[in-house]
Amino acid sequence: MSKIRWAQATLLALAAFIFIGCGGGGGGGGTSTTGLTTSGTTGTVAVAVTPPDAADVINGPRTFAATVTGNANTAVTWSVVGGSANGSITQNGVYTAPATPGTYTVMATSNADPTKNAQVQVVVGTAAFIHTSDLPGGIFSSGIQGLSANGSTAVGFGTPTPPSGQAPANNAILWQDNGGIAALTNVGPGVAYASNSAGTTIVGVRQLTNITAFTYSGGVVTELPNLPGGTGASAAFGVSGNGSVIVGQASTSTSATHATKWIAGAATDLGTLTGGSFSLARAISVDGNVIVGESGQTIGARAVRWVGGGAPSSLGVFTGGTESLANGTNGDGSVIIGESGSNVGGTHTAAFRWTSGGGLVDLGNLGGSSLNARAFAVSSDGTIVVGESQTGVGVGNTEAFIWTQGTGMQKLQTVLQSKGMTVPLTGWTLLSATCISQDGKVIGGLGTNPLGKPEGWVAILP
Repeated sequence: MSKIRWAQATLLALAAFIFIGCGGGGGGGGTSTTGLTTSGTTGTVAVAVTPPDAADVINGPRTFAATVTGNANTAVTWSVVGGSANGSITQNGVYTAPATPGTYTVMATSNADPTKNAQVQVVVGTAAFIHTSDLPGGIFSSGIQGLSANGSTAVGFGTPTPPSGQAPANNAILWQDNGGIAALTNVGPGVAYASNSAGTTIVGVRQLTNITAFTYSGGVVTELPNLPGGTGASAAFGVSGNGSVIVGQASTSTSATHATKWIAGAATDLGTLTGGSFSLARAISVDGNVIVGESGQTIGARAVRWVGGGAPSSLGVFTGGTESLANGTNGDGSVIIGESGSNVGGTHTAAFRWTSGGGLVDLGNLGGSSLNARAFAVSSDGTIVVGESQTGVGVGNTEAFIWTQGTGMQKLQTVLQSKGMTVPLTGWTLLSATCISQDGKVIGGLGTNPLGKPEGWVAILP
């Protein structure tokens, strides 16, 4: 179970980091393949609309902006092609979709030259897929780790082109459905793991001199302290709904790694299971009352939860397993998901869903009982789980899954296509679903794009 030792390995090699499951808890970036149509961009006046790709209006209104070049009069008139049956848009660019699913067109027309306009298609009520691109000039390695409550803001990492003679390093990024992808100002090399419900507080890990947990809000980066006397690395993986409680790991005075909670910048040691030498907090409930993660010795870690500031309690392990860990929790902490070793049907790692009444429940996998599966995130009501599962023998041979009680585990890519997704996924492999919005309709993760490069994505279900 390589994920259990993720924290220690990553803190030694942050630049090589790819992804883990998200700890908090769209139209896309500049290269999204959703339909863009522009006209009248030759001549003196040119019009452009941002976001420049289709905006998938499922979670409410979307705001567009228009830029006019070639004339001092930069005003535009907004309209919806086909009239009011296809939605409405204010002269501030706020589009409200109709109730009927379909593809509609929003247009910005230059007031200076009405023959010049820019149009963008808007997909409403059908499944959608947005690939998030990479940072400008990036070497194309990006991923999504966390989502805001409604899925309109995502966080993760991108990989800009390094200065001459330097190795590539991940940078913490923010992706928004109305603005694409951008590096978090002043964070630098690192990864953003989670966002509060509103998308205004972001947490993660950065590496300037030391590898350090950080929080980011309003453009201000704040490094979080170690536990008293600690001098080692730290990382923040989860944040409560209102942004007031942050969880992760920090160094103790004896150089041990312990699960840590930060409130108003002060670090609190969450402790370990009896006899344990380390612990790690990966996620926190929306209300901040339940924290989940792992605790144990080098061999024998257990998925744990902390409730109301109490000591950690073990969630157990599947039959024949030696280790387990918890990757996420639902809104009130009553449903916890993660992974556990198991020898049922063959030795493997099994994705689990835990409740106090049912204990650990194996969610199955996509490729056979002896193959590995990991659950990374769960909707607020606990009914939808996402993660990754092997589909064949071989390291890294995984695909993103979505699980519900009624359907069991399914390939997310197949589900998207079955629900009328309008953007082809030809050449894409959705490797892992790392995070999910509170309503379960927006999912983020990591995939391999048609060029064979790792790239972040956001998928939307109707």
